[in-house]
Amino acid sequence: MRHTTNNKLARRALRARAGYLIASARIALAGVPVVAALLLASPAAAFHIPGASYSGTVNGGGTVSFNVSADGGSVRDLRFEDIDGDICTFTFVQYNVDLPIAGNGFSDGGDVTGTFPSVQSARGTLNFSVPVGPGFTCDTGTQSWTARTTASPAGSQECKDATAAVDRAGAAADQAASGAEQAKKKAVKAKKKAKKAKKKGGRTAKRAKKKAKKTKQASEQAQQASEQAQSELAAAQQQRASNCGGLARAAAPAPRTDGHGSEPAAGSTRHTGGERTIEYALD
Repeated sequence: MRHTTNNKLARRALRARAGYLIASARIALAGVPVVAALLLASPAAAFHIPGASYSGTVNGGGTVSFNVSADGGSVRDLRFEDIDGDICTFTFVQYNVDLPIAGNGFSDGGDVTGTFPSVQSARGTLNFSVPVGPGFTCDTGTQSWTARTTASPAGSQECKDATAAVDRAGAAADQAASGAEQAKKKAVKAKKKAKKAKKKGGRTAKRAKKKAKKTKQASEQAQQASEQAQSELAAAQQQRASNCGGLARAAAPAPRTDGHGSEPAAGSTRHTGGERTIEYALD
């Protein structure tokens, strides 16, 4: 009776161990996509590059330029030139104050908006108006603008996040590869034991064969998990390449200046306020 009881306990322990191996592999395989999603997820885009100089065009004609502060917290020296209005041309609109960057965008509170939608790029809108005489106003209407920089995106938050994601994906891939290797060794060991037990026959051989089969399944699933982790690592590396771009040296921001001479151009009128200076010429 005691011998029978011991055999039953041994079989239960064997089944529990094999079941644990299968469950562990399944958990590893099922968990990889979830982990990958966490690895590749990033907060709201933050593509602005600290210390970069941007320049571009306005869709209705004219140009835009600005710098991002060294700490990445604001837009400096924002300037628009040769913007067409309905009855005048805005020779330039120069901002004399920094515009804070918040939520990956900036605004002067009404006339200008800007965002950084992708690596090394910016875009936004403008809508300027200025009184040009009794009862008359020159208005640009809403126009869009785009700008780019050649500065390295390595300093952008998106690049930093993508680099951190690669580090995490690499660690996960290493862990999955280690688990697959351990599962493979257990499967090889179980197969050898089953081969030896086969010579003896009986229940021992059947139990050993069953264990070998289950450990082989666990090994195969662990290998799939490892391959999936490697695939997610490759995806993270590709995302880093996209977010970080070429790591060229960042262009030095242009020196801060008021951007205009001491006197308006011939035939132009200049309005200087606390936040910005506007110069225009009637058509």
